[in-house]
Amino acid sequence: LTGGDPLALSTSKIEAVVSRLRQIGHVRIIRIGTRIPAFNPYRILSDGALVEMIRTYSTARKKIYIMTHFIHPRELTDAAVRSVHLLQDSGAVIANQMPLIRGVNDDPQVLAELLARLSFIGATPYYIFQCRPALGNMAYTVPVEQGYEIVEQAKSFVSGLAKRARYT
Repeated sequence: LTGGDPLALSTSKIEAVVSRLRQIGHVRIIRIGTRIPAFNPYRILSDGALVEMIRTYSTARKKIYIMTHFIHPRELTDAAVRSVHLLQDSGAVIANQMPLIRGVNDDPQVLAELLARLSFIGATPYYIFQCRPALGNMAYTVPVEQGYEIVEQAKSFVSGLAKRARYT
């Protein structure tokens, strides 16, 4: 579930979709892409129904994956980290995906700090996306070759699970 931000919907609307997906036998993983833990962690911290919905539908054999979108270490506030922990405690698997953005996370040291801190809280770094050049975002794009070097250099500064991010 992605496009816009699914967690911006009411819990009842999200549950209506998730419950229907769980009725499809071959659907074993439900992925929910969201920036809410970074943008508004209180959406998670203050909605017990959301946590219970995840607890209900993320089972031992069919997990819900929450794909967070933290893009800078400063976004890992205490509230954000608590919201990630609450999602994990409800049975969700947390992984992080992010675009590489000029002036935000295109410094290898900044990116390395983010990768390390994500791994420490159990939000495994998953994807670092090459920002596609499009009308209006050219100032934020990094050339592919430079992006590759930034990501590889950042990964050289970290160990273990922090190295798992894939540049795509």
